[in-house]
This record gives sequence, structure tokens and C-alpha cells, in this order.
Amino acid sequence: MSVRMRRRPRLSYANVMSTFAVFAALGGTAFAAAPLITGKEIKDSSITSADVKNRSLTELDFAASSLAKLRGATG
Repeated sequence: MSVRMRRRPRLSYANVMSTFAVFAALGGTAFAAAPLITGKEIKDSSITSADVKNRSLTELDFAASSLAKLRGATG
């Protein structure tokens, strides 16, 4: 009685791609992209203080007339 050695199946392109497809389907293929929003796309009064990151605005972000209305000690 002779014992035969079983050959390992070889990897084929189809096997590799099908395995990749299964992992992609189970893991999802979502990605995040930060959209660039311009001033023309923002409606009046749609941005609130909660939407703006603290300390991210500078004097250049405000109109000169708005800066002239500011009073108080420089902080």
C-alpha cells in the first residue's frame, strides 16, 4: 500500500482576485474626502459659531467695517 502525496493547489490569478473581492466586499471600500466649500455656496446665516473651529479666523477673514465695530482691550 503506497501513500500518495497530495499536491497543493497552485494560486491562480482568479483565486487571488476572488479573495481580494471578498475582503473588499466585507470590509467596505468607503473613503473620506473633505469637500472644498466656497463662499458662493454658503447661504446667508447658514454658518453658526458651532460650525467654526476656535481660533481659526484671523483679521483677514472679516470685513474692515466689521473690525471697526469691535471694541475692548486687545486679547
